[in-house]
Parts: sequence; structure tokens; C-alpha cells
Amino acid sequence: MKKMPAVFQTFEHPYAWLDLDALDANIRTMIAGSGDKDIRIATKSIRSTDVLRYIERAVDQRFAGWMTFTAAETAYLCEQGFDHFLLGYPTLEEKSVRQLMRWIHQGKDITFMVDAVEQVDFLKRLAEEEDVAAALCMDLNVSQQYPSLYFGTRRSALTNAKDTARFIDAILPSPYIYVVGLMGYDAQIAGVGDRPANKATGTVIRRLQQRAKKEVQKRRQKVVRYIEKNKDRCAL
Repeated sequence: MKKMPAVFQTFEHPYAWLDLDALDANIRTMIAGSGDKDIRIATKSIRSTDVLRYIERAVDQRFAGWMTFTAAETAYLCEQGFDHFLLGYPTLEEKSVRQLMRWIHQGKDITFMVDAVEQVDFLKRLAEEEDVAAALCMDLNVSQQYPSLYFGTRRSALTNAKDTARFIDAILPSPYIYVVGLMGYDAQIAGVGDRPANKATGTVIRRLQQRAKKEVQKRRQKVVRYIEKNKDRCAL
């Protein structure tokens, strides 16, 4: 086992050591690679409020808010003075979600991810009980289903514009919930390495990713067109 550096031997556990030069280099790379797009920071990968604040300051005018992991974590970050949240996953944590409804009542900007009517009914009930309006982001499944292969993540039952239309018809209009966004997580493109040790496998993955890019774009465009035609029932 490698010996612990002397500088750390007097530290009480738990503690974390962070190379700020490396973090700054990562931030510069992120900003340079995002073009003119705003940046929303995922808190699941950064478990320190001090580091979150450091990145927020570094991103500055490009900062668009936080994508959080759970309702309980989001409530904690509200208590710490943070704002502008998108919950990255649907949630049924009643105690924590109720706390978030109360934070919305105090002016916090919080958006809930949804992909099922049951989740929407749950949020609508709590929002009505707390007398607030809850913002929703619909999670669109942009994975590809082939005869012998499922390429992507199994995140949502909303797979196309028709599914999304039925979903919107089922949940709106309501004074307690409203749609503000649409997310499609293309993990099969962004999260899968295309240079594995096996060259043949890499070739197949790259071909699947190229095909997926076109299919994801078409699926998103169809859903966006439907939403744009129904702006009176959404907040987009």
C-alpha cells in the first residue's frame, strides 16, 4: 500500500483533497466545448457544496443551474442557499418533495422530471396541498430498439411524439403543474466509448452511434413540433 503523504496524516477523516489546477483545466475544457450553450452542472458527480460554488463562479454568465440527483439532496441544497434546480430523475419521495413545494412557495426555481402520469398525479396532489405551481420536464426516451439489441438507456416510456401527445393530454391543463422543458438523454451516443480494445466491436458501436444520431434528432424534432403547436397548454 502506498504511504499517505505526510501533509494528510494529521487530517481528521473524512476529508477530500482537490487539485484546483486540474479542476480549472476541466472547467476551461467544458466551457470551450459547449459552444454558445449555457451549462447546467450535475451535482451527482460533485459531492461538495464548496466545489459547487467554485464551479458556479468559474462558469459565471454561462451558468444555467443544477441538475440534482434526489429530492432530499435538492431540499438540502435549497437550505444551503442554492437555486435553479432540475431534478435529473422522477421522484416519489413525499416528505422531501413536499419540502421542495414549500421552497417553491418561497421563490425557489425547481423543475421536476416526469415520464409517467402517476408521477404527475403525485406532484399535482402535493402542489395543490401546498398551493403552488410545479414546473415539469418531460423525459423522452431516445434509445433505439432493434430486433436483437436495445441501444441506449431504459429511462422512459415516452418514446415518440404520439406518446408525448397522450402524456400531455393526460396531465394538462392544471393550475398546479405546467411543462417547461423536454429532455432526451442520448447515453448511447454521449456515454458509450467508441474505441474499445476489440476493433470489430468499436466499428459496430460507431456505426450504431451514427445511425442513432439521426434517429434521435428526428424523434426530438417531432416532439418539439407537437409541443410548439400546443404552447397554450405548456410554458415552452
